[in-house]
Amino acid sequence: MGRLTSEEILFLRRHKITMSIMFDATGMNTEHWRSAMTGEDKSFAFGTTPCDRGGHTLRSRSNNCIQCNTANITFQLRNAKPADVYIAASRSKQLFKVGSTTELKRRIERLNCVAYGGAGDWFVIASVRCKKAGAVEFETHKKLDNYRFAATYIESGREIEAYELFSCDYTCARVALIASTPEDERGQIQHHPNAKNLCAFLPRPRRIG
Repeated sequence: MGRLTSEEILFLRRHKITMSIMFDATGMNTEHWRSAMTGEDKSFAFGTTPCDRGGHTLRSRSNNCIQCNTANITFQLRNAKPADVYIAASRSKQLFKVGSTTELKRRIERLNCVAYGGAGDWFVIASVRCKKAGAVEFETHKKLDNYRFAATYIESGREIEAYELFSCDYTCARVALIASTPEDERGQIQHHPNAKNLCAFLPRPRRIG
């Protein structure tokens, strides 16, 4: 299982890169992870072969080090499409997941297929189509940072760490999404009509740290 170093986590936060567009390339050859990234619509990878210049392992889909040259970040994201920022909930694990995707239905199906975070019962409770989905997702994560929850899951025989899980109540997650969404797009937020009752099972917030 690949793990981000504290230096890499700080770098991603500094450049507002969310984990939903990161791919764990640990143990894969370059051809394999680049092909897998394209199939999963990921923009950057970690756990790659260290670069010659600085020994960094964060790379763009085109295999360029984004730590040596941050311009590679801008180039990769320049043509990013509008996407849905969503909040999903798991009754079995009593957790929320905040992510972004251009194909919401397909993403939820995949989360359940791979049992993301150890859960196979994810369902959407809120979503909003945003022009700058990455920024909205980043700000939502930032507001929920004290509620982060660590978990792993197995995909293609590899143990992967889930970085987008939160242990909080529904109101907390909902308020974070609304506050992070630009005012002119808040009217597009869609809430599950029975979200409050569906999420009544969730425990009181467990702050991390």
